[in-house]
Amino acid sequence: MIVPCQKCQTKFKLDDTKIPPEGAWVRCSKCGEVFQVEPPGTPEPPAPPEAPSAEGLPPEDDLGLDLGLEDESEQEDAAALADFGLEEETAPAKAGKGPGGFFKAVFWILGILILLAVLTLGGLVALDRLGSMPHLVDPFRNLPGLKLLLSAKGQQEAAHDKTLMGPVNVRGYYRLNDKLGRIFVIQGLVENRHPGRRTQVLVRGRLLDKRGQVARQAVVYAGPMFTPEELKTLSLEEMQRRLADPKGPDGSLYVVEPGSTIPFMIVFAHLPDNLAEFMAEVVGSRPYQMAPKRPAP
Repeated sequence: MIVPCQKCQTKFKLDDTKIPPEGAWVRCSKCGEVFQVEPPGTPEPPAPPEAPSAEGLPPEDDLGLDLGLEDESEQEDAAALADFGLEEETAPAKAGKGPGGFFKAVFWILGILILLAVLTLGGLVALDRLGSMPHLVDPFRNLPGLKLLLSAKGQQEAAHDKTLMGPVNVRGYYRLNDKLGRIFVIQGLVENRHPGRRTQVLVRGRLLDKRGQVARQAVVYAGPMFTPEELKTLSLEEMQRRLADPKGPDGSLYVVEPGSTIPFMIVFAHLPDNLAEFMAEVVGSRPYQMAPKRPAP
């Protein structure tokens, strides 16, 4: 038969053949409640008898179960009943292990990968800004997302060219032109520190106002020059046409040898009144490759 505890409602299996006709007192092995169990078929009494207190139990009842039997052999049967006859109908479920360990491992792996990606990207940008180790940076220049962070290869070459092509002996002065009035001229030399010959050397000149802002700027090829008489008589269009041509009057390119210099001249007209200073810089050049000679017929 199934016997529920009157206090905690835990259900136990009990062999009803072991219960005497007058009933038996039992103690719940879970909560310690003592209550009386009647044999099957016994009519319910009008008022349940008061349960004896735990202090009133016989001291020799070590298993916490008293069936009210006086015979020693019957007490042994009751002890056996307490050990093996009273079982919970349902055992409490064991708590299972959650997936927290797996997600924690995935979180740390992703964090390490993101950190490595950030460090690699920062290293590429730093090398690009310094112009160092281009053989490592160049393969990443055209990758999606990195074009905005890494400069174009042509810009890197131009930055490297600036360190090997520098203006020297730069000076600026005013002249009077018959058609333009007062003009300003920046004149100097470009030194070739490349190991080979260079051509199409571009020089940019700037005029700054008193606030440090660029008031005028122009880019010309190094090589074309004007005499004082030409600066006085030529039109602005004629001077600009000659300064924009990388070839000389004979049709050949202006070439500067390694360790040598090539002259440049930049002319500005229509000058503002608040000019304060001028500057010149090389913005590019190309290696000179001599055309192969044609075989004689």
